[in-house]
Formats: sequence, C-alpha cells, structure tokens
Amino acid sequence: MSAIAPIDKPEAIGRIWNNSDKEYKEKFRGQLITIPARGFHEMEYYDAVMFFGQYVRPEKDDSGNYINCKPLRLEKIASGSTATSTKFISHADGKVFATAEELDAHLKANADKFIPQKDEELEKALAARNKTDEALGKVMDALSTLATRLDKLEAPKRGKKRDTSGDHNSSETVD
Repeated sequence: MSAIAPIDKPEAIGRIWNNSDKEYKEKFRGQLITIPARGFHEMEYYDAVMFFGQYVRPEKDDSGNYINCKPLRLEKIASGSTATSTKFISHADGKVFATAEELDAHLKANADKFIPQKDEELEKALAARNKTDEALGKVMDALSTLATRLDKLEAPKRGKKRDTSGDHNSSETVD
C-alpha cells in the first residue's frame, strides 16, 4: 500500500481524490501514482499527506491556461483495526489496561504515589524568596523616587537667572 516500511501499530488510511475529469499522474518516491478521473488512490495517511503536499511545477498550454495543477483533495479514513486496539495507558507509571475502569481503579489505588507531596523545606525557601523579592521591589521603588527627585533638584529651571556670584558675567540666562 505504501513505499514506507510498515510500522508496528496500524495507521490511518489516506485517500487522495481526483476532482478532475482527466486521469492524474505523478511520480512519488520513485513510483508513478495514477489516479483515475473522479476516482481515488489509497495509501497510508502519512504518505498521502506527503504526496498531497509535493510540489509539481505548473505547465501552460498554448492559450496560457495551466494544464497540470493538482485537482486533488485528501481524505483521512481510520483503519478498521485501530478501533479494536484501544489501550488505556497510565502516564504515571506506563502500565497498560484493557478498560477505562481498570485504569481508574489503578490510579485511585496508587494516588499517593502519583500525586506529588508538599516539600516543607521547599515551601519555606519559596516563602523566604518571595519576601526577599517584595523587599527588593520596595527598595527599587524608593531608589527610583530618589533618582527622580535628584534629577529635579539638579536640573536648572529654564529662563531663570543662574546664581553666578563671583563670575565675571552675572547676567547669564539658562537656555
């Protein structure tokens, strides 16, 4: 069915439909794929996606119309064997169960192993870090306020005369 080696688990089937009234031919992974007019070709879904997305350079006929655009569409069909091979897996420990009820019972019976317990030392360290971060934030706010006030004190007012007692030019104005 496909050019790719089979995988252990059954895969979904991809059906490539030809929407054109003409037969469609294209080379894919060394094989010529032929899809009849208004028909379809089946392959593994992964291969069908790759085939569907493969670029084909468009060609024009004498009148300037494109003659080989892909008139295709892709349809995914679940294979019949996938419905019977449903497995319920515990992601906590990797065990496989046949039914959801068995999995639920396993999870409930082992909840104390799977749910992380609180680490009191870690909680204390995080609380201390939060207090430190809050204090640091307050210090940074105070420094920002001081820097703003300092800038206001150092910046001379525009248009006012500068105190230049002792200078030879006492009528200097700030620009």
